[in-house]
Amino acid sequence: MGKRIHVVKKREEYGDSSVFTWKQEEFKNVLFALDCGVHESDECGYSDRFEVMTEEFETAMKNLDAYINGTPMRDGCDRDEVEECLSDFGYDEGVMETAKYVMECMKKLYEERDKASNWMIFVSW
Repeated sequence: MGKRIHVVKKREEYGDSSVFTWKQEEFKNVLFALDCGVHESDECGYSDRFEVMTEEFETAMKNLDAYINGTPMRDGCDRDEVEECLSDFGYDEGVMETAKYVMECMKKLYEERDKASNWMIFVSW
């Protein structure tokens, strides 16, 4: 018995949506603020490939929805931190419109995910 190397036999298939031009770090930061862990292969961060657990992504969407609606977010989320991360996107429309746009993008990404996996993998190029 041993640990052996295997080749990936199936090519990755990407969803139709492409969102957040040059904003992958901002997206990762807002996910963290919304209580969703981001896992990267690059120990230093700033990776163009990262993944999150689908269940945590769902929690992040619920927390963002609560932020938008002004209702309490789950424990572990700080409204001020979420607002700061949203403002880092630098969109002119303001934080609330940015939050709505991020939610719209998250819903698209969620719908296009690999539904057979417990993980969502994101790649930016």
